[in-house]
Amino acid sequence: MNDQADQAGMGATNKNNLSRSTKPLILAISGNDKKKVAKVGMTISLGSLVLTGLMHFKGHKSLHTWSGIALLGFSFWHHRLNKRKSKKQTV
Repeated sequence: MNDQADQAGMGATNKNNLSRSTKPLILAISGNDKKKVAKVGMTISLGSLVLTGLMHFKGHKSLHTWSGIALLGFSFWHHRLNKRKSKKQTV
């Protein structure tokens, strides 16, 4: 009898767990912190881009390429964070 009660209880918990897992995870990072992270990321990737452009060692081409891609990504993120809201979004 206890087995049947446990199985019925587990069915209810599984349904509750599924509904909880479908909620999106929201990180509590402020806008200013995101801007700081974007600026630091741009600075580091630009520095590594310059260094890999000047140095020659095994694998420098791939590191130089990935540094450039990181710089583009951080630059785009920085642009999106500082983008002014249009009149349609503010109304």
